[in-house]
Amino acid sequence: TDPIPQGLSFVSASSTTTGVSCASNGSEVHCSVGTMNSGASIPITIVFSAPATQAAGCTTRQVQNTASATSATGDPSTGNNQSQFTVTLNCPAVPTAELSIQKTGSASVLLSSTQQTPITYTVLVWNDGPAPAQNVVVTDPHPQGLSFVSASSPIVGVTCASNGVQVVCTIGTLNTLIQVPITITFSAPAVAATSCTEQEVWNTATLSSSTADPTLDNQSSMFTTTLACPSAQCGDGMLDTGEECDDGNASNEDVCTNQCRFTVCGDTFQQPVGRDGILGTADDEECDDGNTIATDACTAQCKTARCGDSIVQQ
Repeated sequence: TDPIPQGLSFVSASSTTTGVSCASNGSEVHCSVGTMNSGASIPITIVFSAPATQAAGCTTRQVQNTASATSATGDPSTGNNQSQFTVTLNCPAVPTAELSIQKTGSASVLLSSTQQTPITYTVLVWNDGPAPAQNVVVTDPHPQGLSFVSASSPIVGVTCASNGVQVVCTIGTLNTLIQVPITITFSAPAVAATSCTEQEVWNTATLSSSTADPTLDNQSSMFTTTLACPSAQCGDGMLDTGEECDDGNASNEDVCTNQCRFTVCGDTFQQPVGRDGILGTADDEECDDGNTIATDACTAQCKTARCGDSIVQQ
Protein backbone atom coordinates (compact mmCIF):
# COMPACT_ATOMS: atom_id res chain seq x y z
CA THR A 1 0.00 0.00 0.00
CA ASP A 2 1.14 3.59 -0.73
CA PRO A 3 -0.87 6.55 0.70
CA ILE A 4 -1.37 9.39 -1.77
CA PRO A 5 0.91 12.26 -0.64
CA GLN A 6 -0.87 15.41 0.49
CA GLY A 7 -1.34 17.90 -2.31
CA LEU A 8 -0.69 15.37 -5.06
CA SER A 9 -3.11 13.50 -7.30
CA PHE A 10 -2.99 9.83 -8.31
CA VAL A 11 -2.19 9.22 -11.95
CA SER A 12 -1.29 5.54 -12.40
CA ALA A 13 0.25 2.44 -10.83
CA SER A 14 1.49 -0.65 -12.67
CA SER A 15 3.98 -3.50 -12.68
CA THR A 16 5.77 -5.38 -15.41
CA THR A 17 5.22 -8.62 -13.46
CA THR A 18 2.29 -10.71 -14.67
CA GLY A 19 -0.54 -11.05 -12.19
CA VAL A 20 0.19 -7.92 -10.20
CA SER A 21 -2.76 -5.49 -10.13
CA CYS A 22 -2.85 -1.94 -8.75
CA ALA A 23 -5.65 0.52 -8.05
CA SER A 24 -6.38 3.66 -6.03
CA ASN A 25 -9.26 4.02 -3.60
CA GLY A 26 -8.85 7.80 -3.44
CA SER A 27 -6.63 7.86 -0.38
CA GLU A 28 -4.02 5.23 -1.10
CA VAL A 29 -2.69 2.97 -3.85
CA HIS A 30 -3.15 -0.77 -3.28
CA CYS A 31 -1.21 -3.32 -5.32
CA SER A 32 -2.01 -7.06 -4.99
CA VAL A 33 1.05 -9.19 -5.67
CA GLY A 34 -0.31 -12.57 -4.60
CA THR A 35 2.25 -15.34 -4.06
CA MET A 36 5.84 -14.17 -4.10
CA ASN A 37 8.51 -16.84 -4.29
CA SER A 38 11.69 -16.72 -2.24
CA GLY A 39 14.37 -14.49 -3.79
CA ALA A 40 11.91 -12.85 -6.18
CA SER A 41 11.62 -9.08 -6.70
CA ILE A 42 8.67 -7.20 -8.15
CA PRO A 43 8.95 -3.65 -9.57
CA ILE A 44 5.93 -1.37 -9.23
CA THR A 45 5.73 2.12 -10.77
CA ILE A 46 3.44 4.65 -9.10
CA VAL A 47 2.86 8.09 -10.61
CA PHE A 48 1.36 11.11 -8.85
CA SER A 49 1.04 14.68 -10.17
CA ALA A 50 1.47 18.10 -8.59
CA PRO A 51 -0.87 20.95 -9.67
CA ALA A 52 0.34 23.80 -11.86
CA THR A 53 1.84 26.56 -9.73
CA GLN A 54 2.62 30.16 -10.57
CA ALA A 55 6.03 31.51 -9.63
CA ALA A 56 4.44 34.38 -7.75
CA GLY A 57 3.44 33.26 -4.26
CA CYS A 58 5.02 29.81 -4.59
CA THR A 59 6.96 28.23 -1.70
CA THR A 60 9.38 25.33 -2.06
CA ARG A 61 8.17 22.30 -0.08
CA GLN A 62 8.94 18.65 0.50
CA VAL A 63 6.62 15.69 -0.11
CA GLN A 64 7.13 12.38 1.71
CA ASN A 65 5.86 9.10 0.28
CA THR A 66 5.86 5.82 2.19
CA ALA A 67 5.15 2.37 0.72
CA SER A 68 4.37 -0.64 2.97
CA ALA A 69 4.34 -4.40 2.28
CA THR A 70 2.22 -6.92 4.14
CA SER A 71 1.73 -10.69 3.83
CA ALA A 72 -0.33 -13.46 5.43
CA THR A 73 2.94 -15.34 5.86
CA GLY A 74 4.86 -14.54 9.03
CA ASP A 75 7.89 -12.28 8.66
CA PRO A 76 10.68 -12.62 11.24
CA SER A 77 11.96 -9.10 10.42
CA THR A 78 9.33 -6.44 9.89
CA GLY A 79 11.70 -3.46 10.16
CA ASN A 80 12.23 -3.44 6.40
CA ASN A 81 8.57 -3.72 5.42
CA GLN A 82 8.32 0.06 4.82
CA SER A 83 10.28 2.47 2.65
CA GLN A 84 10.00 6.23 2.60
CA PHE A 85 11.21 8.67 -0.04
CA THR A 86 11.24 12.48 0.10
CA VAL A 87 10.87 14.69 -2.97
CA THR A 88 11.49 18.46 -2.99
CA LEU A 89 8.95 20.41 -5.04
CA ASN A 90 10.80 23.47 -6.35
CA CYS A 91 8.96 26.56 -7.53
CA PRO A 92 8.94 27.39 -11.25
CA ALA A 93 11.31 30.10 -12.38
CA VAL A 94 9.90 33.62 -12.58
CA PRO A 95 9.24 34.28 -16.31
CA THR A 96 11.29 37.12 -17.75
CA ALA A 97 11.15 38.97 -21.05
CA GLU A 98 13.97 41.09 -22.43
CA LEU A 99 12.05 44.05 -23.87
CA SER A 100 13.59 46.86 -25.92
CA ILE A 101 12.32 50.07 -27.52
CA GLN A 102 13.81 52.35 -30.16
CA LYS A 103 12.55 55.71 -31.44
CA THR A 104 13.62 57.26 -34.75
CA GLY A 105 12.55 60.28 -36.81
CA SER A 106 13.84 63.24 -38.80
CA ALA A 107 16.89 64.94 -37.32
CA SER A 108 15.77 68.30 -38.75
CA VAL A 109 12.39 69.64 -39.91
CA LEU A 110 11.84 72.90 -41.80
CA LEU A 111 8.93 74.83 -40.34
CA SER A 112 6.37 76.58 -42.51
CA SER A 113 5.15 80.13 -42.20
CA THR A 114 1.75 79.34 -43.74
CA GLN A 115 0.66 75.98 -42.32
CA GLN A 116 1.34 73.46 -39.57
CA THR A 117 4.37 71.21 -40.09
CA PRO A 118 3.99 67.46 -39.38
CA ILE A 119 6.73 65.77 -37.33
CA THR A 120 6.59 61.97 -37.46
CA TYR A 121 8.37 59.45 -35.27
CA THR A 122 8.65 55.67 -35.57
CA VAL A 123 8.72 53.59 -32.37
CA LEU A 124 9.86 49.95 -32.56
CA VAL A 125 9.24 47.57 -29.64
CA TRP A 126 10.53 43.98 -29.54
CA ASN A 127 10.88 41.03 -27.16
CA ASP A 128 14.07 38.94 -27.02
CA GLY A 129 12.46 36.50 -24.58
CA PRO A 130 12.73 33.99 -23.19
CA ALA A 131 9.09 34.39 -22.09
CA PRO A 132 6.18 36.26 -23.68
CA ALA A 133 5.75 39.73 -22.17
CA GLN A 134 2.33 40.44 -20.71
CA ASN A 135 0.45 43.77 -20.54
CA VAL A 136 2.96 45.69 -22.66
CA VAL A 137 2.22 49.44 -22.90
CA VAL A 138 4.11 52.26 -24.66
CA THR A 139 3.74 55.88 -23.46
CA ASP A 140 5.00 58.95 -25.30
CA PRO A 141 4.49 62.42 -23.73
CA HIS A 142 3.57 65.24 -26.13
CA PRO A 143 6.69 67.33 -26.86
CA GLN A 144 6.38 70.89 -25.61
CA GLY A 145 5.01 73.22 -28.26
CA LEU A 146 3.74 70.44 -30.53
CA SER A 147 0.21 69.13 -31.04
CA PHE A 148 -0.84 65.48 -31.31
CA VAL A 149 -2.04 64.40 -34.75
CA SER A 150 -2.18 60.60 -34.87
CA ALA A 151 -0.70 57.32 -33.60
CA SER A 152 -1.14 53.86 -35.08
CA SER A 153 0.42 50.44 -35.66
CA PRO A 154 -0.03 47.96 -38.51
CA ILE A 155 -0.10 45.13 -35.95
CA VAL A 156 -3.63 43.84 -35.31
CA GLY A 157 -4.74 44.39 -31.72
CA VAL A 158 -2.43 47.31 -30.96
CA THR A 159 -4.42 50.43 -30.01
CA CYS A 160 -3.13 53.98 -29.58
CA ALA A 161 -4.77 57.14 -28.25
CA SER A 162 -3.85 60.48 -26.74
CA ASN A 163 -5.17 61.61 -23.36
CA GLY A 164 -4.14 65.19 -24.05
CA VAL A 165 -0.84 64.84 -22.23
CA GLN A 166 0.72 61.72 -23.68
CA VAL A 167 0.18 59.05 -26.29
CA VAL A 168 -0.65 55.61 -24.85
CA CYS A 169 -0.31 52.51 -27.05
CA THR A 170 -1.56 49.22 -25.63
CA ILE A 171 0.20 46.18 -27.12
CA GLY A 172 -0.97 43.50 -24.68
CA THR A 173 0.94 40.22 -24.99
CA LEU A 174 4.19 40.47 -26.95
CA ASN A 175 5.54 37.05 -27.90
CA THR A 176 9.22 36.21 -28.14
CA LEU A 177 11.11 37.58 -31.17
CA ILE A 178 8.11 39.66 -32.28
CA GLN A 179 8.51 43.34 -33.29
CA VAL A 180 5.79 45.98 -33.08
CA PRO A 181 6.21 49.23 -35.08
CA ILE A 182 4.24 52.32 -34.02
CA THR A 183 3.99 55.59 -35.97
CA ILE A 184 3.34 58.76 -33.96
CA THR A 185 2.79 62.16 -35.61
CA PHE A 186 2.77 65.59 -33.96
CA SER A 187 2.59 69.01 -35.64
CA ALA A 188 4.39 72.32 -35.14
CA PRO A 189 2.44 75.58 -35.62
CA ALA A 190 3.07 77.97 -38.49
CA VAL A 191 5.63 80.60 -37.57
CA ALA A 192 6.78 83.81 -39.26
CA ALA A 193 10.39 83.85 -40.40
CA THR A 194 10.95 87.21 -38.68
CA SER A 195 9.81 85.92 -35.26
CA CYS A 196 11.17 82.36 -35.45
CA THR A 197 14.03 80.97 -33.38
CA GLU A 198 15.57 77.61 -34.21
CA GLN A 199 14.99 75.11 -31.41
CA GLU A 200 15.35 71.45 -30.50
CA VAL A 201 12.46 69.19 -29.50
CA TRP A 202 13.06 66.12 -27.34
CA ASN A 203 10.64 63.22 -27.50
CA THR A 204 10.93 60.11 -25.29
CA ALA A 205 8.95 56.87 -25.61
CA THR A 206 8.84 54.43 -22.68
CA LEU A 207 7.54 50.86 -22.42
CA SER A 208 6.27 48.87 -19.45
CA SER A 209 5.14 45.29 -18.83
CA SER A 210 3.85 43.18 -15.97
CA THR A 211 6.47 40.54 -16.91
CA ALA A 212 9.85 40.95 -15.20
CA ASP A 213 12.62 42.37 -17.38
CA PRO A 214 16.22 41.54 -16.36
CA THR A 215 17.52 44.69 -18.11
CA LEU A 216 15.70 47.96 -17.55
CA ASP A 217 18.06 50.43 -19.25
CA ASN A 218 16.59 49.73 -22.71
CA GLN A 219 12.95 50.44 -21.86
CA SER A 220 13.00 54.08 -23.02
CA SER A 221 14.28 55.81 -26.13
CA MET A 222 14.70 59.54 -26.81
CA PHE A 223 14.98 61.29 -30.16
CA THR A 224 15.90 64.93 -30.79
CA THR A 225 14.57 66.94 -33.74
CA THR A 226 15.79 70.39 -34.75
CA LEU A 227 12.99 72.74 -35.81
CA ALA A 228 14.54 74.97 -38.50
CA CYS A 229 13.04 78.40 -39.23
CA PRO A 230 11.40 79.15 -42.59
CA SER A 231 12.89 81.73 -44.95
CA ALA A 232 11.01 84.98 -45.41
CA GLN A 233 9.30 85.05 -48.80
CA CYS A 234 6.56 86.94 -50.57
CA GLY A 235 3.30 85.03 -50.47
CA ASP A 236 3.79 83.39 -47.09
CA GLY A 237 1.05 85.50 -45.53
CA MET A 238 3.50 87.17 -43.16
CA LEU A 239 4.46 90.83 -43.58
CA ASP A 240 8.24 90.72 -43.73
CA THR A 241 10.81 93.50 -44.02
CA GLY A 242 10.68 95.15 -47.45
CA GLU A 243 7.10 94.08 -48.17
CA GLU A 244 4.23 96.54 -48.51
CA CYS A 245 1.67 93.74 -48.19
CA ASP A 246 1.46 89.94 -48.14
CA ASP A 247 -1.92 88.28 -48.65
CA GLY A 248 -0.54 84.74 -48.83
CA ASN A 249 -1.16 84.10 -52.52
CA ALA A 250 0.45 84.64 -55.92
CA SER A 251 -2.48 86.42 -57.55
CA ASN A 252 -2.03 89.74 -59.33
CA GLU A 253 -5.76 90.37 -59.51
CA ASP A 254 -6.26 91.46 -55.91
CA VAL A 255 -4.98 94.45 -53.95
CA CYS A 256 -1.53 92.88 -53.28
CA THR A 257 0.62 91.75 -56.23
CA ASN A 258 2.79 88.65 -56.29
CA GLN A 259 5.76 90.94 -55.59
CA CYS A 260 4.09 91.94 -52.31
CA ARG A 261 3.44 95.50 -53.49
CA PHE A 262 0.15 97.32 -53.31
CA THR A 263 -1.49 97.56 -56.71
CA VAL A 264 -1.20 100.91 -58.49
CA CYS A 265 -2.31 102.17 -61.85
CA GLY A 266 0.49 101.62 -64.35
CA ASP A 267 1.87 98.40 -62.85
CA THR A 268 0.53 96.40 -65.88
CA PHE A 269 -1.82 94.38 -63.62
CA GLN A 270 -5.46 95.24 -64.17
CA GLN A 271 -7.21 95.22 -60.83
CA PRO A 272 -10.99 94.64 -61.08
CA VAL A 273 -11.18 95.93 -57.51
CA GLY A 274 -9.02 98.83 -56.43
CA ARG A 275 -6.97 99.23 -53.27
CA ASP A 276 -10.04 100.13 -51.29
CA GLY A 277 -11.23 96.55 -51.85
CA ILE A 278 -14.68 97.67 -52.98
CA LEU A 279 -16.00 96.89 -56.45
CA GLY A 280 -17.48 99.79 -58.39
CA THR A 281 -15.54 102.67 -56.83
CA ALA A 282 -13.35 105.25 -58.51
CA ASP A 283 -10.05 103.43 -58.02
CA ASP A 284 -11.20 100.30 -59.88
CA GLU A 285 -9.12 99.76 -63.03
CA GLU A 286 -10.74 99.33 -66.45
CA CYS A 287 -7.33 98.76 -68.03
CA ASP A 288 -3.61 98.91 -67.20
CA ASP A 289 -1.06 99.21 -70.04
CA GLY A 290 1.92 99.75 -67.74
CA ASN A 291 2.45 103.44 -68.49
CA THR A 292 1.16 106.82 -67.51
CA ILE A 293 0.47 108.15 -71.02
CA ALA A 294 -2.92 109.80 -70.89
CA THR A 295 -3.43 110.00 -74.64
CA ASP A 296 -3.33 106.31 -75.54
CA ALA A 297 -6.14 103.76 -75.29
CA CYS A 298 -5.70 103.44 -71.51
CA THR A 299 -5.52 106.71 -69.63
CA ALA A 300 -3.10 107.58 -66.84
CA GLN A 301 -5.95 106.79 -64.41
CA CYS A 302 -6.30 103.29 -65.88
CA LYS A 303 -9.64 104.06 -67.48
CA THR A 304 -10.56 103.14 -71.02
CA ALA A 305 -10.29 106.19 -73.29
CA ARG A 306 -13.65 107.39 -74.48
CA CYS A 307 -15.20 110.43 -76.10
CA GLY A 308 -16.04 113.01 -73.48
CA ASP A 309 -13.31 112.18 -71.04
CA SER A 310 -11.67 115.59 -71.77
CA ILE A 311 -8.52 113.84 -73.08
CA VAL A 312 -7.64 114.15 -76.77
CA GLN A 313 -6.54 110.72 -77.90
CA GLN A 314 -3.63 110.69 -80.35
